[in-house]
Amino acid sequence: AQTATPPDCHQRDVPAELQRMDLFVLPSVVAEGLPMSVLEAMAAGVPVVATRVDGVTDAVRDRVDGLLADPSSPEDLASKLASIIRGKVDWNQLRSTAHARQLECFSDTSMARAVAQVYQRVLH
Repeated sequence: AQTATPPDCHQRDVPAELQRMDLFVLPSVVAEGLPMSVLEAMAAGVPVVATRVDGVTDAVRDRVDGLLADPSSPEDLASKLASIIRGKVDWNQLRSTAHARQLECFSDTSMARAVAQVYQRVLH
């Protein structure tokens, strides 16, 4: 008997896949740390709708870089999604602000600069 080979579920080109999205949703109910998926969406300029949990709130500022919903309320998440889909929120503004924030605060360059500043303070 021959066994089936599982499909390759590993995505090799995440930025390209994100570029195809209109919206990125992260409906977490518990803390996330600093979710790379949100940072990747922001870097790709994809509007983010997520729940207001620790970690996510470090990256996304509500109604500035994305929309944040109450993690205990599916209705609130649905409302945030509807507001973006129905055009009550400016997608392009969220897109550009999120992209700029990711570059300024969470890119490789900005993170390396922040670490270097810590070392400089400690060594002086």
